[in-house]
Amino acid sequence: MSYNLTEGQKDLLRKLVQEVKAGNLPEEFWVYWISETPLGVFAEYKGEHPPPVTQGALDALAHSDLILSQPYYEQHGESSRKCTLLGNAYTAVDSDFGSRMPQYAEPRSIPERLLAFISHDSRDKADIAHPLALMLEERNCPVWYAEFSLRVGDSLRESIERGLKETRKCILILTPNFLRNEGWGKREFNSVFTRELLEKKNVILPVWHEVTDQEVYEYSPSLADKYALNWSAEDKQDIADKLQQAVQDNA
Repeated sequence: MSYNLTEGQKDLLRKLVQEVKAGNLPEEFWVYWISETPLGVFAEYKGEHPPPVTQGALDALAHSDLILSQPYYEQHGESSRKCTLLGNAYTAVDSDFGSRMPQYAEPRSIPERLLAFISHDSRDKADIAHPLALMLEERNCPVWYAEFSLRVGDSLRESIERGLKETRKCILILTPNFLRNEGWGKREFNSVFTRELLEKKNVILPVWHEVTDQEVYEYSPSLADKYALNWSAEDKQDIADKLQQAVQDNA
C-alpha cells in the first residue's frame, strides 16, 4: 500500500505509535488548539516530549485511514479534535510505510507453526483483529490470520479450512458486524462448532465487543454459555496475555 504523506506526517505517526506503545498516550486521545498557535496540545499525554501536531497533519493521517479524527468547533474555528489510532497505523509504521514487509507477515507453514485461528468480520480488522494478531505474534503465539498466512494464488477456502482444522484454538471476535455476517464469518463459526462436537473439547475462545448476552444467544445459545473476554483498547495487552495462555495451555 502506498501512503500519500510527507516525511513530517510519517514522523508524526511514528511518534504517536511509539507513545501509545510506551503508555504515554491512549489510543483514543484529544488534541486542543490554544489561541492562534498552529501546534496542538495533547490532553492526556504522560511523557516528557509530546510530538508536535497540527490540524493539517491529522487531516492527512485521517485521509490515509490511519486515524479517526473528529474536529469540534467554536465561534472562532476548530477548538479540539478527538482522534483514535487505528490498526492500519501500526501496520504502516511496522512496514516503514510500505518499504518493507510488516513484521510477522511472512508466509508460514500452518501445521508446523500456527496455534490459533482468528475469525473476524473484515470490518473489524483494523481496530481489533490486526492489533490482536500482532500482539499474539509478539508473545510467540503464531496465529492464522489472512495477512500473515495467505500467499498469492492460495485457495482462500482451502487455507481457511486447513487453519480451522489444524490450529489448536479459534479466537472468535464477536461484534455486531460478525453477528450480521452471513458469509465467511458464519461458515467459520459453523466449521469450528462442528469441530468442537467431533473432538469433544473446547476450541472456541470468544472475544466480545459491543454485543449483548441476548444478541449472542440469538446467534448461538451454546456460544452464549462460553466465558468470553470483553475487548477494549485500554485492556488489549491483558486480553492478549489471557488468550496466549489459553491457546498455549491447549486445554
